Amino acid sequence: MENRTARPLNRHSAAVLEGPEPGAEAPRRGPPVMIASIDSGARYVLLLLLAASGAAQELTEAQAMQLLRESPSVREYRVNLESIHAGRPWQPPRPGASLNASFEGAGRTEFYFVEQEIVFNRRNGLARKLDELEADSREAHANFETGRMAARMLAAFYRLVYAQQRKQVIAANKVELEDIHLAVEALHAAGEASKFDVFRAQRSIVELEVSASETEILAARAKAVLAGLLGDQVNAGTLRAKGSLLPVRGLMPLREALSVALAGRADIRAAAAKLESSRLEASAATPGWRPNLKLQGGIKRAEIVDHLAVGPYFAVSVPLPLWPGGPSGEPTASTEHVHLREQLRTLRNRVLAEVQVAHDTFRIRRASADDYRRRVFAPAQELRMSTFAGHRNGASTALETLDSVTAIQAAELRFLELQAAAKEAEVELERVLGKVAL
Repeated sequence: MENRTARPLNRHSAAVLEGPEPGAEAPRRGPPVMIASIDSGARYVLLLLLAASGAAQELTEAQAMQLLRESPSVREYRVNLESIHAGRPWQPPRPGASLNASFEGAGRTEFYFVEQEIVFNRRNGLARKLDELEADSREAHANFETGRMAARMLAAFYRLVYAQQRKQVIAANKVELEDIHLAVEALHAAGEASKFDVFRAQRSIVELEVSASETEILAARAKAVLAGLLGDQVNAGTLRAKGSLLPVRGLMPLREALSVALAGRADIRAAAAKLESSRLEASAATPGWRPNLKLQGGIKRAEIVDHLAVGPYFAVSVPLPLWPGGPSGEPTASTEHVHLREQLRTLRNRVLAEVQVAHDTFRIRRASADDYRRRVFAPAQELRMSTFAGHRNGASTALETLDSVTAIQAAELRFLELQAAAKEAEVELERVLGKVAL
């Protein structure tokens, strides 16, 4: 029966496995076959070639953040913020002076005076403070919304990084399995491998193809989110993310994380500004005598016997609260204040719970990835080297290689998945701490 030979991976890396020489004592392992072995150097070359294929629009995290700042959705919030800051210089309403003249008969008397109202009831100060609190609340809300957009963008960015790396690992692993599959078919033709062995090799290839399809869907969804957030500055069809799945920040203690969140969350600042505003409104609605004085000053001309006399004129007008006015807004303002106070308390509790969960999730996922790297991934890389060294020396068959390579590839993909989960947890922790901002 004619022997089938497997194609080499590329001109950089190929190893020939041969059976024992004639007359040797070693058992016969089948006809000569050639299995492509990918050492670490050749694997990185392949991954780089795969990454460089096609004209792609490659973005780093910093570049993606800059594009988000320039996107229409963020520009809308920035225009609102600019309008808030432009309206910050606040001038209290001051009543203007009025010029008055009066004439009396029964003896000619004339008054020419200027009237000016003097505000002593603190309403201008309250109005100014309320205006500032409203502006602070709107600004904090805008910062919170843009921060949420930035967190969504970062999550999609690193999902795309994960999908790209997974796709590259799957492509490299598929090349290995295809060559092993050819070698197993050659052993089957020689009567040294069963149909089940051929099925196992074929199934491993198909499983990788299914994983590659699922990875394409994951990448397409991440690109769609990025394109929706970054606007027409990116092309979802050619977009690539350049980044690392390794955590870039250490894990702060939980107590410190809780303090940072309470001090840095923009939604808490917005709610606190609304609460303070309602407190001032309740104070302004409290009834009481807060007089506004009216001052009048001018000259008086009066007819005295046969001549006119001229003299100064001065008057002060003070309102007296002899009868109560209409219903005050104190009960309504107090109810609103209590409502906003409970809302703020609920928000604080929710933020503390979010920080607790995000902190624990990041801690556990990062520890799991580190433990898996040390106990599984690193030994898998050593096993890869020894497996293909055994092929080159004729110490193992294609069936033994299939078992080893399948386990190694599963370890690589699982480690990549754990890294992506840890990175996702890091981004989520940064979001709940209020650190993701534009």
